[in-house]
Amino acid sequence: MAKEGERGFFALGIALPLWMAALLGIGAFFFQYMHMVLAEKADLELSEEVHTALQLILTDAAEAQSVRMSGTAHAQTLEFRKAASDLSGWRVTSYRLHELDGLKKLYRGHINLGGFQPLTGESIVGNVAIDEFSIRILPNGLYHLRLVGRSLLTGHRVEQTAEFPAQGGR
Repeated sequence: MAKEGERGFFALGIALPLWMAALLGIGAFFFQYMHMVLAEKADLELSEEVHTALQLILTDAAEAQSVRMSGTAHAQTLEFRKAASDLSGWRVTSYRLHELDGLKKLYRGHINLGGFQPLTGESIVGNVAIDEFSIRILPNGLYHLRLVGRSLLTGHRVEQTAEFPAQGGR
């Protein structure tokens, strides 16, 4: 027969590894869940940034008297001229894609780059890179805008397109 102290060591020898395996399993599930939540938040941030940038461009297009496109196919600038200053105090608003530290961001602002503010880019959850910002004129005279963003955390991409007239509402 086993003595009382030997039974305790025997039970501890069996229970301790089982408890450790259970705790490690729960920890692994927790970290997997947190990774899934962060990936979901990063994709949500990507969708929100691309959608918000496109909506801001369309709002400026609706308020513009004229629209001008400049630059090359790889570095296009979209410029809106308004009849009066908007809430920011700007009569001319430009959008351009600019790469800084290996991260392409969409900027909105004045003619000079110092007056530009990033619309997309760094966030707490995951950085957003803009893979494509392209504008072309369609045969019917409308501008076709294509904005493609990519989450650097998940690698997922979001593409949004819109069309607007060369002269907005007045």
